[in-house]
Amino acid sequence: MNAPRSSGLFRWLPAAALVALVPLLGYPYLLLVLLVLGLNLTVTAARPAPYELFVTVVTLIALPYAGGAVLPGPARPLALLLILLGLPWLDGALRRCAGWAVRSSPGAAVVPLPGRRGMTPLLAALGTGLTLAAGAGLTARQPLMAAATAILLGAVTARALVSYVRLAPHRSLSSRVWTVRVLAGHPATATATLTSGAPWPLRVALRLSEPWAVLDTPDFLLPARGERAVALHLRPPLAGPDRVTATATAWDPWGLIVQRQRVVLAEVRVIPRAAYAAWLAQRYLEQAQDGALPAPAITEPKQAQAARRGLDYYGARLYEPGDALRDVFWKPTIKLGQIVVKDRRQGRGEPVVASVNLLAADAEEKDRLAHALLTSVLTLAREGVPVALAAYAPEGVVEVTPPLAPQPALRAALSLLDRIRTAPRPLRVLAPPQSTRLRRTVARLLTARSDAALRTARLLALEHEALLRRMDAHPATEALRKARLRVPTPAAVLPVTPDPDDLAVLEVALRHAPGLGFRMLPPAHTLLPARMSLPTDSRTRAHPRVCLAGRTRAAPPA
Repeated sequence: MNAPRSSGLFRWLPAAALVALVPLLGYPYLLLVLLVLGLNLTVTAARPAPYELFVTVVTLIALPYAGGAVLPGPARPLALLLILLGLPWLDGALRRCAGWAVRSSPGAAVVPLPGRRGMTPLLAALGTGLTLAAGAGLTARQPLMAAATAILLGAVTARALVSYVRLAPHRSLSSRVWTVRVLAGHPATATATLTSGAPWPLRVALRLSEPWAVLDTPDFLLPARGERAVALHLRPPLAGPDRVTATATAWDPWGLIVQRQRVVLAEVRVIPRAAYAAWLAQRYLEQAQDGALPAPAITEPKQAQAARRGLDYYGARLYEPGDALRDVFWKPTIKLGQIVVKDRRQGRGEPVVASVNLLAADAEEKDRLAHALLTSVLTLAREGVPVALAAYAPEGVVEVTPPLAPQPALRAALSLLDRIRTAPRPLRVLAPPQSTRLRRTVARLLTARSDAALRTARLLALEHEALLRRMDAHPATEALRKARLRVPTPAAVLPVTPDPDDLAVLEVALRHAPGLGFRMLPPAHTLLPARMSLPTDSRTRAHPRVCLAGRTRAAPPA
């Protein structure tokens, strides 16, 4: 817990003086000295630091008290000079006790003092104990004990006064920070430099008030008149503060005086996700108009498709001229007596239906929804995939488009941003039911053939029927039905929704309506705390990774 105690000269000088006094002392004083020497032998590295401080104070009080018993009456006050032998030990014990107190309870209460400084519990306990000991010495008519205690109290008070003066808030701690530009909800790292103006090392503890900021080392030792770099990890929300501040608590090396002040650790400029995604889309459209981006073909001739098969497996079909030998499906070929091959198609030949929920719970979710919509459409546009938009709200279907080329799809997605609105979402206690699990559970319960299992199966079947009825009335299902009339199959459905209930409804709709010809893709994961990366090339350099520190060549508008 604490640093090992050294056995240097200052550590054993008071004990050596007590040993030298043993042959000259009478019975009462001899018993006291032996008790104090026994306490000195128990000071080990396994003991907490306050125990060593207690033994130090007891030894320095007992040393002049025993020395005065040897000297004649007029010379007894000279025994107080023996305290000088133990003052360096007292200094070291205070330093070790201060380190222990900071590590064990960095947020300990203090007694407020003027000038944003305070008295530590260590100083309060030590001062109270020495005052009581001095009073006990006077009550017992032991002037040497009272005087020795008063000298120790004066030494501690003088040290505390020096620390109080030197720990001025305007010159003890200062910070030098940098401006960090970061996309809302994305991680960033900032570095602040703390400078000390104190003539001795300070023990510093930093406590942040923002929950989205984390320090690498919140507690450290700041060298005298030196500097230390502090690393700060940020993940700001949409409406983060301009400045990240922390409460800096600085202790003097002896743990007697503490000083607290607010320090600035970073200047943060939070870029909304939607603003950055719109900037990426506008830049893509501008470069497409200038001819910097090639216009990918939406459809290809049948011969070209047969010449360059894709990687996505869709099923099995009969052999056609141009099919590769590696695509032969041998087991059905042998069984049917006809050559059957695996049907593989290019991904860009299949349109994608973006199922967009235009309702968000709050401004933060609205920003994430807009960012997910634009980055998803932009990713598909850069791959040349035709995109159809099926937008809906709780009131019904808002807009359904046919498959669009990259540029019209991006413009249509940008026009949907103004239709996103915010409203409180009803609180859901249970997770949305899963249709596949319900059907599997009902089938297993029916095989049990017991009354309890049959009753449970009827209840679960009722829940499954309610889920199907809710699926039929859900606006997402209606939007898919309208998209089926305008989108050729096969096609994929990309959910862009912050509501997990919509995912369950879409899954049930696609599973129980195989005639739609749609398959479901994983949801746009930018709605989650994960990062979505876009394909880039050497001309656009457009991607949503933003962790800027003033060195980015192309920065979006704030």
